[in-house]
Amino acid sequence: MPNTLEHWKHTPSTAGVVFSLDLPYRPPTNSIGALLWRGRMCVESTLGLSIMEPWEKVATLMFFYSLLLLTFTSVWKFTPLQLSLLQERLTYYFYGHEEKGAAVVTRVVSRLTGHNITGEL
Repeated sequence: MPNTLEHWKHTPSTAGVVFSLDLPYRPPTNSIGALLWRGRMCVESTLGLSIMEPWEKVATLMFFYSLLLLTFTSVWKFTPLQLSLLQERLTYYFYGHEEKGAAVVTRVVSRLTGHNITGEL
């Protein structure tokens, strides 16, 4: 990290903000890069990453990125199961008994349209 005037005045790209080890001093010109720069500045100043050696910074960031990856993976795998359980519970709370799949849709649509969809009289 050179300590020159050009380095201080350098405006980084969005990829430079996200992937470089050194935090640039100025935000990028586009709004998404500036938002990412602000977030990275907050994380680096909170965790003290700006005063670490490069290998310490890589180790710390790898640890936090792996935790983030595990969190997103668990949300991705866990959400469909929770949505199906939520649908069953809401069906029970709204109708007083459990119905599966198409029966719920048929009942809701028949109430909305005001006539018998199943063909029964």
